[in-house]
Amino acid sequence: MTRICSGGFLCKSGRYLFGLRSNNHYFYQDKWDIFGGHVEQNESEEEALVRELEEELGVTPKSYSLFGEFDEPNPEKYGEAKHFLFFITDWSGGEPQNTSTEHSQIRWFTRTELEQIDLASDEYLKLIDEWENKNMHINKGSFQP
Repeated sequence: MTRICSGGFLCKSGRYLFGLRSNNHYFYQDKWDIFGGHVEQNESEEEALVRELEEELGVTPKSYSLFGEFDEPNPEKYGEAKHFLFFITDWSGGEPQNTSTEHSQIRWFTRTELEQIDLASDEYLKLIDEWENKNMHINKGSFQP
């Protein structure tokens, strides 16, 4: 059976929040990853995103949009999955905090800094590039996520 996963890029002042996956979790140990998780039965991708961000970061997304999806990049290790990715530009609950054991640390990165770390998926950089290009075009060069 294919897992359905929902995750989000929190964006603030040209930076993106990532978490270093704990080495006591099965999926993508010691890799920098976005926040999210499995969509539960009778739950939409959006509902899963909100639930996961509340559990992992103590924040509730207020302004977000589905921006992309991709298949599990390592199905031979983790099984088949479809990942739905959102960009979150506003949330309630203050500054995100590491409120679960999923990640050993969290940190804000610029797009350039993300190239220097071990990401769970190369798709993240492609999606960030597409999102930034779309928003720069809309805002005529005044991009400030």
